[in-house]
Amino acid sequence: FFARDNVEAANMRHRLAMEVLDSLLAWLADQQRGVAVFDATNTSKERRKQIQDAVAVYNVAREGRGQPFALFFVETVCTDEGLLRSNMLTKIRNSPDYVGMDEELALQDLARRISHYEAIYEEVAEEEGLTYAKVLNVAAQVIASRLHGDLIFTILQLLFSIHLEDRPIWLVRAGHHAPMEKGAEEATDQLSDIEPDTGDLSSFEPVLRLQRQRADASLSPLGKEFAERLGEELDRRLDGRSC
Repeated sequence: FFARDNVEAANMRHRLAMEVLDSLLAWLADQQRGVAVFDATNTSKERRKQIQDAVAVYNVAREGRGQPFALFFVETVCTDEGLLRSNMLTKIRNSPDYVGMDEELALQDLARRISHYEAIYEEVAEEEGLTYAKVLNVAAQVIASRLHGDLIFTILQLLFSIHLEDRPIWLVRAGHHAPMEKGAEEATDQLSDIEPDTGDLSSFEPVLRLQRQRADASLSPLGKEFAERLGEELDRRLDGRSC
């Protein structure tokens, strides 16, 4: 089905992709501000040009009815064999295509499917004039071009955060701090008396300053001991792994 010489299947995949794209654009037109992900195999310059043309036609048709749609291509490149296998295992363990199939046979089938895509793959190039980001080896490096607007930069931050493995989140209380200047403890209690939405809060600046002092206070001997023991415990639990 995914072989490049299977013309009938290729036409079917192209038709389905364009129908999904049209549905995506129709949905996006109803949103005041949104992002839609067209998760398709846009591995060739020809396919990417078809997407550009489809979006351009849609923008002309809805001219004067909101901001035009902007395209942002994301290309993922992985050359790390360990990451590739991990990603492929995640794919076959969560895809309905491989339910009930032996894991090694599923990996072989997915590898064959990928080889078909590799046969027609064309790297995103500057001469295509696209807004794009290349994510290399799961955000080990991200290369971006022609970025405009805060929304795209928000998406870029998300791309930097991509990872394939479970990671722990450690919640740790602040260590015991050294004594603050006289009156600071009492002053922080006054914060609870502040009424919301009262406008000018300048009268509370002394209280807020003392609260900041509390946040920046140096660790006491007890707090330093806690910090040292915390580091030792994390080293023991992580056994040299990054968190």
